[in-house]
Amino acid sequence: LSDKVLFFTLSARFKTRELEGLGMEIKKEAFNKNAGRAKKRVVPMVILDDVTSSPAQEAIKRLLANREIKNGESGLTRIKPNDLILLATCNPDPVQDDVFPLSAEMREVKVDVENLDSNLRRRFIEERLNDKDYGLMIANKETVKKAVLLIETASFSNEQRSSLIGCVSLRDAVRCISLAKKALYHWPNTDEGSIFEKLSIADLAVEKELKALGLSCYICFGIRTIPRANFFKRVRTIVGIDLQPFIHSFQDAILNELAMPANVVKTEALKENLTVSVICLALRHPLLLLGCDGTSKTLSLSMAISQMQGKFSKSTFLQGIARMQSFNIQLSEATSASHIAKIKNTVLEWKSKLSVPCIFMEELSMAKAGSTGPLRALHDLLDAHQNMAGALSRHEVGSGSNAFAYVATSNYRPGTKEIPIGRALANRMIILAHPDPSKADLKSLAVKVGMNEIKVQTPDETSKNHERVEEMIGEAVERLSRLVPRTVSVRSLLSFARCLGKQLSMGNDEFQSCLLGATCHLQKINPEETKKVLRAAVGSKAPLEIPGVTARLESLLGLHGAKRPILFLYQSVGDIYSIVRHVREATKAVMDKLKDDGVQKVTSICPCSSRKLSEEIQSQEMENLSPERLYALLNLKSSIEAGSTTFILNPEPMLQGMHALLNDFDQSYSTIQINECNENLCINPSAQIVLLVHWESALSFHNALLSRTAVMNLEMFAQSRLRAWENPYSKLLDHYSNQRS
Repeated sequence: LSDKVLFFTLSARFKTRELEGLGMEIKKEAFNKNAGRAKKRVVPMVILDDVTSSPAQEAIKRLLANREIKNGESGLTRIKPNDLILLATCNPDPVQDDVFPLSAEMREVKVDVENLDSNLRRRFIEERLNDKDYGLMIANKETVKKAVLLIETASFSNEQRSSLIGCVSLRDAVRCISLAKKALYHWPNTDEGSIFEKLSIADLAVEKELKALGLSCYICFGIRTIPRANFFKRVRTIVGIDLQPFIHSFQDAILNELAMPANVVKTEALKENLTVSVICLALRHPLLLLGCDGTSKTLSLSMAISQMQGKFSKSTFLQGIARMQSFNIQLSEATSASHIAKIKNTVLEWKSKLSVPCIFMEELSMAKAGSTGPLRALHDLLDAHQNMAGALSRHEVGSGSNAFAYVATSNYRPGTKEIPIGRALANRMIILAHPDPSKADLKSLAVKVGMNEIKVQTPDETSKNHERVEEMIGEAVERLSRLVPRTVSVRSLLSFARCLGKQLSMGNDEFQSCLLGATCHLQKINPEETKKVLRAAVGSKAPLEIPGVTARLESLLGLHGAKRPILFLYQSVGDIYSIVRHVREATKAVMDKLKDDGVQKVTSICPCSSRKLSEEIQSQEMENLSPERLYALLNLKSSIEAGSTTFILNPEPMLQGMHALLNDFDQSYSTIQINECNENLCINPSAQIVLLVHWESALSFHNALLSRTAVMNLEMFAQSRLRAWENPYSKLLDHYSNQRS
């Protein structure tokens, strides 16, 4: 038997042609090992890892079960059974692991490997702790026992597993020990000392190895436990170590090294995000931030990456960490596996020694599933460091020798607290799973956002208004908190708080201010659900007199309110005509009130006027945009930069490319995805986006997309007898539409 093992990791990029080429490589290796060795024949061993991640299951079946490289050419391309030992590994469950199912022939030759029993698992952890190259080399036997107990309690105990998000494997234990070693001896690079010394953190009253393991257990297991109190309680009860005060002091120390903008609220979610982001970026551990919108996922990663500037960082602690060069990609249904493959090639070919490339993927849950989906290529991306020469990452993932860093954000699977990606992929990342925001966090965050909208006044007026407005915003948010995040998204709640802050600071009535803010920012597609939200917002049984169209549009266009992209749900052609007319009139009124002498610019975009054709385009598995959608996105880019009011009729074909723009609409810069590139654009403060969507189409929209817009449901006007669309033109167009259909 050869003393070397050939190890190949398969992925979504391995199609039939690549598998046949791999088979030829394997056969050539077997031939070379046996050539000229009549007396002593050496048999090589080949392992194919993650074979179910490849879509070419027929080619894999021929290679492994039949020892055949090419179909129909068995005489020339067979690998003889005694030429080599050929093994394969895989995650077998197509649903839970998000992999391709094994063929019937492969299921006949498979061997199911059960999980290690507790004794073998304990022995594995102990051996790893004492490994001279990758372990902590703990001399005291009692400390070793306590370290093993700490890891088992944090990860593999039955009570802990029940509250963990995602699955746990021995890979997590290896990652935990590796991280503890880096934190204790080699932070962030070889022979550079302890992270605790660099941050000047007060000692935990335990051995230094247990302190480092306590931190790594929190990062690998604690941040996946919901609620967090369960993790700290089990460690305190079973192991006898009170980690919670130590972890809180560690979070505060990390936050002290970062420049925090004045308008950012330091919630528990933000503290956890920033702490784990800095550590994972420094060690290049793949990281996934998981939670509902409003848990500061994107904000935290953007803050951490922007401030990690190597020697140019403002913090001495951050100066010892490599500079991060971000490569952002907003995932959507239009993103394909080839997008991920091209980003992988870009970061692996990165030549700069001054910075480290960092792949930043947003909204994994919005990516399309299936054989061409981008998540199929993530296995190959996250295992790319295994091919790097000199990297020790096969044994020490996240050692800092990786060629790039990887961070991602995602929402939970709709209606659950489950990870929206397969177990095998999730197990390659450190996962920070957020619980739903607490009522206290929601209240403090919304009050802070609302108070930021109050204009500067005299000291006496400021103190009086602050107390009054703060109290009113807090009461309104408290009434709505029971609907967050299932019915009302956190992002929409914060927009409501901004609008309420502006209205109340002007001395407006509390009831009318709450009603205006709620009808602008908290509307749902279902009118009955909207009524329930409005009633909770105003907190009164008084009749709900829906504010007029003009008042609502002026608020959403930035006058005494929070400016957001508007999503109009129309029912007929007449509605479209009247929507455009009212938005133009409201825009002109806002410009007059703001004394803007500029010319109102209007752009109309219709990426695909036929809804049927739109559905056909979406159903095609195309890597590039159709010419119509490409032109529409380029037109959108130019209109936003020019400050136009942009109407997009039936925007479904181009929504995938504008997710980031809708999310960043209140910022100065954003991106739109055109083909496989992210185009930068400057957002003109005068620009506005109005999406005109048929209400039936809106029912299939992703919740993350709906939370980025202010929904305007015309059915609410009809039910409140305030529908402003009745005019001869709309009736005529409705009649024409009915006759034509």
